Amino acid sequence: MREKNDAELLAEFANRRSEQAFQELVRRYADLVYSAALRQVGEPDAAKDVSQRVFCDLAAKAREISVKSSNEISLAGWLFRSTRFVAMNHRRAELRRLIREKEAMQQLNENPSAEPRWSEIKPVLDEAMAELPDADRDALLLRFFKERDFRSVGEALGVSDDAAQKRVSRALEKLRDIFARRGVTISAAGLSAVLSANAVSAAPAAVVTLLSAAAVGSGASVSIVTSAKVAAMTTLQKSIFGAALVGAVGLGIYEAREVARLRNQMQVLQSERAKPEETSAPVASPSEVELARLQADKSELLRLRSEVGFLRQQTNQLGVLREENRKLQEGIAVAIKALEEKESEELTPERKMVYAKMNDARAFALGLILFASENQNRLPEQLSHMSNFLSRSDPPPTMTNDFDLLVTGSLSAVTNPSQTIVVRESRPTWFNGRLGRAYGFADGHVEWVSEPPEGFEVWERKRLPESQ
Repeated sequence: MREKNDAELLAEFANRRSEQAFQELVRRYADLVYSAALRQVGEPDAAKDVSQRVFCDLAAKAREISVKSSNEISLAGWLFRSTRFVAMNHRRAELRRLIREKEAMQQLNENPSAEPRWSEIKPVLDEAMAELPDADRDALLLRFFKERDFRSVGEALGVSDDAAQKRVSRALEKLRDIFARRGVTISAAGLSAVLSANAVSAAPAAVVTLLSAAAVGSGASVSIVTSAKVAAMTTLQKSIFGAALVGAVGLGIYEAREVARLRNQMQVLQSERAKPEETSAPVASPSEVELARLQADKSELLRLRSEVGFLRQQTNQLGVLREENRKLQEGIAVAIKALEEKESEELTPERKMVYAKMNDARAFALGLILFASENQNRLPEQLSHMSNFLSRSDPPPTMTNDFDLLVTGSLSAVTNPSQTIVVRESRPTWFNGRLGRAYGFADGHVEWVSEPPEGFEVWERKRLPESQ
């Protein structure tokens, strides 16, 4: 039974919505689309998103494309161009996201307390959080209430870092809409800054002490006190810097005065205990009562010292976070600049010439693949044998550039198509001050290679089958 070509499969899907036909098209071109997307966006997860979008566009425009496309090269060309456009839109979206994150970071540094907005958000925050779907609420709780980074959020939710970041962004937008319906208007970046600074507050030490006393008095488990202390001490908000500084100075002065007072009172008590007791009554004397109180005060002082040490440790950690924040902003600025420079490149005549050469190399590479598919996976002996396939290419090759066929025989013998050259430009060309050549590979992709240090010949031998 003859295998259906791409045009027939596309028409079958467009007319009868045949899932089997579309799955066969995806199987044939998934590698081509994914490899092109990966080269342009650089990340496997992003390449998967771009590939999915390209095939979704193919399904949506199947009827229109089936009318215009009458051969395999036309469909391959459409998928190649569509991948490029979707990848370009993805990079632009990433650029806008980086700019929004940079603005959010700047707003967070310029206004870490965000008191005016927090006073409006605080009364309705919990009700608004309750209206969110469980998945969105969990993402916000992990990011802002548990103060996790995106890597930790992704691990907890079972998704990648980028997916976790997108989920948090979508949840922030939904939360912002809920606030807008309640009369509180704020941007997503502003909401992120407010939640980062105010979502979690440390429980006062007095509350922890009261919880401890109540638990001991009622015979409760000590684990309740431990959990309360841990919950009180896990926050690491930026506002703790001022509180830690004031607390450390105040407690240091209190310690000095308290130690001097305790030393004097202990000397008085010791002198009183050295005198003979006038009564043998078992009732505790006022001095013993005072000594017990001083010992309790000493225990409290030791606890305060421990808390001061903990606050100092958090202050040091806050300094580390500020430094990491500064490095992150610098990295974002560099990435934004690189993307802007890449988008602003002018299409000079010299660059147009290189694009034309790469288009010709692509037409030859794809034509070789299609020739092999119709000739028992055998490649032609000469490029002229595949002229029928080149004449149907969209866009057609310029035929002004000479190319050499480097691989013949069976295409099945090529074990690594993405690293195996099948065609090359006959003569190198000067571009940007260096000699370069256009190459077509066995998987259909093309590359422009500037002359390597070891020379073209050595570089090519490493990318040809041993039998060639």
